[in-house]
Amino acid sequence: MAHFPSVHLGTSKKRFAHLQQQSPEMRSFLKRHYLHEKVTYNTNSFLTAIDLLQNSDALLLYPAGMKTYFETFDIVPLQMQECFSKATIGAYLHKDGQQDKQSIRLLEQFKDLIKNNPYIKGEV
Repeated sequence: MAHFPSVHLGTSKKRFAHLQQQSPEMRSFLKRHYLHEKVTYNTNSFLTAIDLLQNSDALLLYPAGMKTYFETFDIVPLQMQECFSKATIGAYLHKDGQQDKQSIRLLEQFKDLIKNNPYIKGEV
């Protein structure tokens, strides 16, 4: 994984670094897999992330529940030897009333996955 670029979907790492606390587990994971030294594409746009994945060799970590959604864009999961079982996901939407139908539909999918999965603990 260290030889491929990554797509990070979320807030800007530098701009909001003071709001995010990196866990010791995450720091250890990044160091162990040499991820501090790799190319990373950061975006807060879901569609931009999909474009990056379709037009590069970049990797994106995502929940198994999103597999069907990503398959509609010809994005498929890698067969991994090590399973990443714990992650934090979220959706950041601007409250400007300009949400498109796809963003709203995706947010509803997130809500359904959280409500219907006994292994996910979170707030909707």
